[in-house]
Amino acid sequence: PVGVNVQEVTLDGSARPWRPDGGRLRITLPAGSHRIDVRWHQERGMTIAYAMPRVHLHAPAANALLILNLPPYRWLLFVHDSAWGPSVLFWGYLIFALMVALVLGRIPGSPLTSRRWALLALGLSQISALGASIVAGFFLALAWRQRRPIKRAIAFDALQVGLVIWALVTASLLYQAIETGLLFHPDMQVAGNGSSNTELRWYMDRVSEMTPAAGVLSLPLWVYRVAMLVWALWLASSLVRWVVWAWQAFTETGAWQPLRLFRSKTPPPADPPASPTQAGDAQT
Repeated sequence: PVGVNVQEVTLDGSARPWRPDGGRLRITLPAGSHRIDVRWHQERGMTIAYAMPRVHLHAPAANALLILNLPPYRWLLFVHDSAWGPSVLFWGYLIFALMVALVLGRIPGSPLTSRRWALLALGLSQISALGASIVAGFFLALAWRQRRPIKRAIAFDALQVGLVIWALVTASLLYQAIETGLLFHPDMQVAGNGSSNTELRWYMDRVSEMTPAAGVLSLPLWVYRVAMLVWALWLASSLVRWVVWAWQAFTETGAWQPLRLFRSKTPPPADPPASPTQAGDAQT
């Protein structure tokens, strides 16, 4: 590429002299199969749109592999390429979660509006889908408990115990979402060709003359941190109202019903035995 500083050229592990000439690097090769390593430095930072440098080989090539190690201070958004490479699956999952949030907000008796469901889904997108479903199910279960109280004591108490356990699990999942957003690197669900959130790999089995085109779109990690901090503050202010509503729903028609599993049945009093005089009179 133009404007690079070639630092090292090795042939089968041995250093070779190099003379870049007008953007070209000429290397003399003996017959046979060899390994060439060319290391260069290019002074450009990681901007929002970053493209991998392309090398013109002036000949067809096979098994072209590109590897990009994303710096830990960058937040990966999208990838673009002309070869088989990674895909960022997070955005598809987020769109699905927002669609589910809009549907939940339109359910009759839903405890949250569609907008609040969507805001909740934004933060819960960094935990597993099962964890997000548990949190959403807890809100729906409380709303159902408030509308339809159970009359049987044993079923009522079993539901109350289940809701308490469910509340503890929900609280731990909300804490996990806040901790993940503020302390850890975002999981963008990168998949394809052995790639991960920090190492992106592209592969093309045949190239005509130039290495394949590939690049990423990313933002500084502090942008993600600020967004999650705003969400955490919104969640904290919303929890103040949600806890009051949850307690009212939990204690609707009482928080506990006494159980009466055993009932003592007193037999009716037996007739006293007849005296001998009464027995004789009866025979007479």
